[in-house]
Amino acid sequence: MQQEFATRLFGCTNLRSVLDCVLDGGLEVTGATFGNIQLMDGESGFLTIAAQRGFKVEFLDFFQRVNADHVSACGRALRQQRAIVITDVMSDQDFAPCAAIAERAGFRSVQSTPIVSSSGVVLGILSTHFPDPHQPNEGEMDAIRSLACLAADAIIRMRARLETIKHSRALSSLGWHPVSCAPFDRDLELAVINYVGTNALAFPCRRVLDGWISVQTRARIDFYPTHWREWA
Repeated sequence: MQQEFATRLFGCTNLRSVLDCVLDGGLEVTGATFGNIQLMDGESGFLTIAAQRGFKVEFLDFFQRVNADHVSACGRALRQQRAIVITDVMSDQDFAPCAAIAERAGFRSVQSTPIVSSSGVVLGILSTHFPDPHQPNEGEMDAIRSLACLAADAIIRMRARLETIKHSRALSSLGWHPVSCAPFDRDLELAVINYVGTNALAFPCRRVLDGWISVQTRARIDFYPTHWREWA
């Protein structure tokens, strides 16, 4: 089943589709009726609901922002950084401030599992909810933990892709283009652009079949650019 979920997640094209896939998978492996995924805001320390199934406005408003001090299962999972199961929310004294919300939402038990990166950073919480008192078996919890690991990798991958797109758009707005599409018949400014910054040559160059030459000296240059733009 882990390979099946990995294949599904690999086919996702954006963060929304990743979250939907993970949540549907969580409901599937636990046989739950309701569920949600909260994503972590590292700056504020709050979880916010990013995907959900089966809940109405009252629940969503009540649990929209949760931190590690919250008495809910997701708050405890964030605080303890491990899966939390409340088998009956109506008999759990610590959950009492949330009991009325749970009753109106129609769930009696809940499990919340952290989505944690390989470096130990909590990215979010995957929670599934059940209409009756319930204890997921160990096989179901193992499946949820495996799914949470896959989710962490997919979330990181999608965020990295988004940052790459933003970076590419920012470079394009400054006139920079990937070197693979550099023309042969124009004076160009060349640069290596990476996480360190922009290292641009101070003289115009032209592309030739096997490299680059200086427009001024016609000499071949030993430079391996990543980007080009029109020489101003």
